[in-house]
Amino acid sequence: MWQALNSFWLWLASVEGRRLYARDRQSFYERVKHGCQLVHGLTHTTMLYSSPFDFMRLGALLERADQTARILGAMWQRVASLQDGFDTPSAQPLWLAALRSCSASESFLKRGPGSLTPASVAEFLLLESAFPRAVRGCLERSAHFLERIAPGGAPRSAALLAELVARLDAYDVSDMIDAALLHELARLMAGNAAVCDAVRDEFFPQAVPVGAAS
Repeated sequence: MWQALNSFWLWLASVEGRRLYARDRQSFYERVKHGCQLVHGLTHTTMLYSSPFDFMRLGALLERADQTARILGAMWQRVASLQDGFDTPSAQPLWLAALRSCSASESFLKRGPGSLTPASVAEFLLLESAFPRAVRGCLERSAHFLERIAPGGAPRSAALLAELVARLDAYDVSDMIDAALLHELARLMAGNAAVCDAVRDEFFPQAVPVGAAS
């Protein structure tokens, strides 16, 4: 895993990586995607399921929840700038783009028949526990790994995480079309950041000085 990660990092910083970025942006991002997938796969199939693995999964899931919310919020704002509104034919390509940005288009369609609407896209990306990148699923699995790290729960981080999940449970996306959803996404991202800060304070209270010896 470390070898794959280090080789990937060295390639990103190399002349070859920079040239590919300048010459063929699509091929560059394909290489980035494949490098991330290799590291991810090796992490899951070679590491002991102990505290280092649990912390890596906790951090990745909290980050993923934040990024999914950000992608949905960015697309929501873009659709809001259209003159003919949210649930119109001209907006549908943007809703599909939001799903594709989260690698969710195929899973969204496989879930069952249904139209591509603002509410259906938002509900899937926020609340679909069975989808690995949905916010609710990420937060629920974050709670699982936090419990593995600290059985019984780290007092503040566990409580904040439980509050976020409970807030999602109370969502009715159909009532949050337009600016209301952006407000809720902002609160959700702020809550997620508070969980991250609590994890840092509870488990890593002292920062490692820059340049410190291993």
